[in-house]
Amino acid sequence: MMSSAWARPSVIDDDRALETDIMRFMAILGFCLMAVFALIQSIPVSQQTGGVGLQTQPMLEEQLTRLHDQVRSLLGKVASLQAQVEQLQQSNAQWQARSQALAEQLSRSEAQLLQQLVGAQELVQALQDERHALASAQSQVRRLQRQAYREQLRVESTERALAQLEKEVAPAPVVAAVATQAPTKAATQTPAQDSAVEPQPLPVQAKTPVVANTAPTAVSSEPPSLTMRYASTAAIERLIAGKRTVLYGISGDRAWRSTPQGDFVATAKPVRPYELTESPGQLLMQRFRRGSGLLSASGVQWWVTLDSSIVSQISAHLDQHRTGQLVIQANGQVLHQPADAAALIQ
Repeated sequence: MMSSAWARPSVIDDDRALETDIMRFMAILGFCLMAVFALIQSIPVSQQTGGVGLQTQPMLEEQLTRLHDQVRSLLGKVASLQAQVEQLQQSNAQWQARSQALAEQLSRSEAQLLQQLVGAQELVQALQDERHALASAQSQVRRLQRQAYREQLRVESTERALAQLEKEVAPAPVVAAVATQAPTKAATQTPAQDSAVEPQPLPVQAKTPVVANTAPTAVSSEPPSLTMRYASTAAIERLIAGKRTVLYGISGDRAWRSTPQGDFVATAKPVRPYELTESPGQLLMQRFRRGSGLLSASGVQWWVTLDSSIVSQISAHLDQHRTGQLVIQANGQVLHQPADAAALIQ
C-alpha cells in the first residue's frame, strides 16, 4: 500500500492556535481590570463619615479622567483584538476548506497512482511473457533452420551422387523427343519472328510414347522414330540467355520459368511445351531451388518452349526426315543426324 509523502494541514493545530489567541485576549482584559482596581484602591478615603475630603476632589477627577482614557484605550485594543480574532477565524475556515480540498485531491492522486502502478506491473509481466515466447520461437526457428540446412546438404549430396551415376550409366546429352506427326503446310509456312518474342510451344513427347502436353497422355504403343535433343547443357544455358528457349520447372500445380539472367520466377504452366527427358544440369537446378524455395529438385518435371526460328527449322526437318535425331545447337541451329549416327551417340 502506498503512502503519501506530503504533510497534510492539521485541523487540531489550527484550533489550538485559535484557543491560544482567545486566552491571550482574556489575559489582557484581566490585566486591564486589575490596573483599574489598583487605581481605585489607591484613592485616599477621608476618615470622616461624610465621604471624600474636599481637598482631594480635583485629584480624583484627574485620576478618573486618566482611568477613562486608559479604559477607552483598552477597549480599543480589545476591539482590535476581536477584529484580529474574527480575521483569524475566517482565515482558519479558509485554510480548513483548502486543506479538505487538498486532502481529497491527494486521495484521488493516490488512487490514480496506485492504478497506474498496477497497470505498469501487468504490462511489465506481459512484456516478459512476450519476450520468453519470442525467445522460444527464435530458438525453434534456429533449430528448424539447422535441420533444413542439414536436409538440404543431404539432398544436394544425393543429387550429386545421382548425377555422377547418370553420367557413368548414360553419358548422353540432354534429350527431348518430338512426337511423330504428319507435316502440315501451316507448320512449314510459319513466319520467322524476333528471337525476343515468347517461343511458340509445340506438342512433344519423351522417349517413351507420352505426349508432354498440359496433362501427359499416351498416344501410341510404338516409340517415335524421330527424336530431338540439345547438344549439351551449355547449349540450354546459352539459348536461355539469348531468349530463344524458356525452361520451366513443374512441381504439382505450381510452375516456375527461367529468365535470361538464369533465375526462376513463378508463372503459369505453358500450354504445349517440350518435355526434357534428362536433367538440365546442376547449375540450372541450383538456380531453380533458389528461385522456387524448394529444398530438392527431385520429382520436378522440366519443360521447354522454343522460339519461332527453331520451330521453323524443326518443321522443315519433319518435311524431309522420318528417322534419326534432331540436335539443337547453342547458336539455335537444328541439325539432323541419321539414325545410325544417333545410335552411336546413344
